[in-house]
Amino acid sequence: MDFNHQKIRVNQNHELHLISAQAEKPRAKLLLIHGYAEHAGRYAYFMEAAVNRGVSVYAFDLRGHGRSDGLTAYLPSFNAIVEDIDKVIDTLNIKGETFLMGHSLGGLIATRYCLTRNQNDVKGLITSGAALEIDKNLSPLLQRLAPILGWLLPKLKTEKLDTTYLTRSPEVKEAYFNDPLVYTQGTRAKTGAEILHAIKATAPLFHKLTIPLLALHGSADQLTMPDGTITLHKQASSKDKKLVIYDGLYHELVNEPERDLVINDILTWILDRA
Repeated sequence: MDFNHQKIRVNQNHELHLISAQAEKPRAKLLLIHGYAEHAGRYAYFMEAAVNRGVSVYAFDLRGHGRSDGLTAYLPSFNAIVEDIDKVIDTLNIKGETFLMGHSLGGLIATRYCLTRNQNDVKGLITSGAALEIDKNLSPLLQRLAPILGWLLPKLKTEKLDTTYLTRSPEVKEAYFNDPLVYTQGTRAKTGAEILHAIKATAPLFHKLTIPLLALHGSADQLTMPDGTITLHKQASSKDKKLVIYDGLYHELVNEPERDLVINDILTWILDRA
């Protein structure tokens, strides 16, 4: 499938790389936000499946990720990342017309966006393995030190992302580690601090969500906590909300061996509300 590529300028210093695929007779539109340390190009299989079902898809590389501008895997401001969604939606002229889907860190970003903007700007929120709860194994001391370290040594590389539970697909894992656009080094101190702060700041707002919600997580996900997704679904005020916990699946739901099932669930949900 041929994908369209373009640059979207969000400020004087940053351009974002956007990939899009248009359905011949579009029945819906979807804006996809990828996860930490990866890039939008990893969702080509999902995007092709969506287009074949009549859903046009847009996906951009976050700042510091993929082909977008910025220091690799460095998030100096979480709010700036959320604001980038405004720029993309305005540039594409899809406000009020698109569903918003976020995976992992992208799920946190998408959720934060919906809870701090006019929710009518999007037609519904889909989260996939969203980072909505801090890992219970992360020590309180490290949580307290994170903002200090992020301020003193913001670009310092700390612990690496544990990819053991990324996916059960050997092919996807091999492609992940051989992908030059994937970041596999230590998480930068400021990035980690911004993510932790955003999780803490977003959780108390879950009840404000009123738009349609599809919340997805793998029960065997060890990278992000399924309980965060369960809590979002429970506390959201949306009259139209659905929770799916896939038994035994790891973190990347649309890259698991059962991905066709997951993708069908997502696209069917979208088209039922288009």
